[in-house]
Amino acid sequence: AMSDGSPFTDPGLIRPGWQLAMPGSTSHPAGHVPPRHPAPPPPQHVAAVPEPLADAPRHVPNDLPAPAPDTSALPQQPAPAGASGREIPTASEHDTNLPVGLGLGAAAAGVVATLARRRRRAMRQRPGGMRLPLPTGDLAAAEHALNNSGNLDAANAIAGTLRLAAAVTPRDAAPVLELLIDRTVGIELQFTGAAQLPEPFVATEGGFRLPREHIPATYAAVDRADPAPALVHLGHDDRGAIYLNLEALGAVALDGDEEPCADLIRRILTSASGCPWSALTEVRVTADSVATSDPLCKAVSVELDVELPRLAELAKHTASEVERAGCDRLAALRWRSDEPPDGVSLVVATPGDPRVEELVALARDPRNAVVAVLIGACPDVSTIKVTSEAILLPDAALVAVPAITAECLGAVRELIDLTNAPFVPPSHEPYAEVHDQAPASSDPAEVLVRVLGPLEIEGPVPHLPPLLRDIVLYLALHRRGVSLGEMATALWPEALRSEKTLRNRMHELRRALGGRISLGPGWRFDDTVTTDWAQFQAWSKGSLEDRQRALGLVRGQPLREVKGDWPSLEGFEAEMEARIVDLAVEVSEALLEAGEPKAAMESVRAGLQASPWEERLFLLGMRSAADRGAIGELKTLYNELRSMLDLEADEVPDPDTEAMYLSLLEAARRMSAQGLVEANGPSLRR
Repeated sequence: AMSDGSPFTDPGLIRPGWQLAMPGSTSHPAGHVPPRHPAPPPPQHVAAVPEPLADAPRHVPNDLPAPAPDTSALPQQPAPAGASGREIPTASEHDTNLPVGLGLGAAAAGVVATLARRRRRAMRQRPGGMRLPLPTGDLAAAEHALNNSGNLDAANAIAGTLRLAAAVTPRDAAPVLELLIDRTVGIELQFTGAAQLPEPFVATEGGFRLPREHIPATYAAVDRADPAPALVHLGHDDRGAIYLNLEALGAVALDGDEEPCADLIRRILTSASGCPWSALTEVRVTADSVATSDPLCKAVSVELDVELPRLAELAKHTASEVERAGCDRLAALRWRSDEPPDGVSLVVATPGDPRVEELVALARDPRNAVVAVLIGACPDVSTIKVTSEAILLPDAALVAVPAITAECLGAVRELIDLTNAPFVPPSHEPYAEVHDQAPASSDPAEVLVRVLGPLEIEGPVPHLPPLLRDIVLYLALHRRGVSLGEMATALWPEALRSEKTLRNRMHELRRALGGRISLGPGWRFDDTVTTDWAQFQAWSKGSLEDRQRALGLVRGQPLREVKGDWPSLEGFEAEMEARIVDLAVEVSEALLEAGEPKAAMESVRAGLQASPWEERLFLLGMRSAADRGAIGELKTLYNELRSMLDLEADEVPDPDTEAMYLSLLEAARRMSAQGLVEANGPSLRR
């Protein structure tokens, strides 16, 4: 009900920043944490949307579900069961970003990068003909929450805002960041002591805010080091996502209920390990404080009496740098220096450790790069009070903390564990659906949609705007047909599109393609449209010449430039990469056996376009170069492999690969020498 008592019925009038009390919920004052209780779901014909769009519908059709809605203003809904019985949580009333990144905040960006890196490593170890296991069902929904582009953009926006603020801070100022609040209207910075930030920052009651429309200005400062490497995501309140700069406190104790404290320390360690600025933070935990086996955490387990001498030496060195710069604390120097000073050593310990007082003394010296987090009450140390519903920061506001953090992290651990699971056959889900939706076909067609590389559309088709190109790609790989709701959920998960708008776009596309799309309700292409993926699958089953022809269709990494995560979650990316690599290996080996090393190299290069870190293909390429006596090419291939592995996975080639390289290099040298002997005659022998 609106202020005049009439019901609010037009979603097209919703404005950013509004807080809506939905039917069945109750408004609460800022800082109040209501009791957590389940509530019945909203009616099927009502959908919550995070913000209005220009084409927001005047009504929401029943057959068009709202994808990834922001449920921050709704009462808590029952959570769906996870893949192993664990619940995948939804948002609490004050946890406004929980559906975006499973409540991990900016650390979700690090988790996404970790998943990608581990899957690339697993793909390199994959036996021919097998596939990498991928998440399905609710576990796929959990990964979709991690992949949400809004969350990853927010992580980069936070890092960029910190850098821009440091770049425009007056040199004679020495601000120390205390809190960062990621709000709907912008990113707010709160400092200890005086601070002055010019436009585009806007002064607020507690600090300065960079409005959302000025976030692109942070791109100018991307080369600066982040001035708050101890910034960790704690939770949310009515203002937004709350990040605390632990370096501003130096030493902090977590005091409260055991399980909420354990959840909070996991959140701190995950945030310190996975945020975009985590490269400047080393995490150490004492043996009796917390386990370090969590794959989300880069913490190293240490004995405090062994670690303290190293920390003391580091503190001495850092303090001298701070004094030389004329600052009173390292956190202030970070905002003034063009050269990045030392990072942060975040040490987690317990107050009962015999030498904890020495650790606290180091952390309290603001000139040092040591931060102490104590699990348990400790006299004369800044304390964060923790309960099952909220935490109270020292000298700050009440912050709601999701009581479901452990379940959130559990879902993420399942995703990471899946990267180590046994490989599966191509008949396994979701790959079986890939084959069903995009079957092999070598039949000629009038329109060819190229997906084995950058998206291209060949045939009598005019230039299409991006939205229509997205639809073409999706329909080209879903030959059975899709509903408008399915397509909207996959292509635009962050927005609600009206059925009328989508039907208008489909009819525009149908006219542009000369009626090659059915009229629905199952929208699909007719047989005059095909893909290079369908051709690849058909030709890969033919003769050696056909298989070489199939590899000739590969122009780059399949579907990597596609907006959204449906190609990866539905298995298209992994299936295309695996099929291309397997075929390239098979054809290259056959050509080498047939004494055609140059043709084998062409097949190797085709496979490397799809998977540029595939070690087996590099080995076959080196064999081809050795057979031709091409020493320079052989060395180039090995150096290319080393560079690619270092860039993508921070790894080096397998020892067997290095041994094979040295053996092939020696063979190539012998072959090259033999070639010179034959060309120059007996004089070279003498």
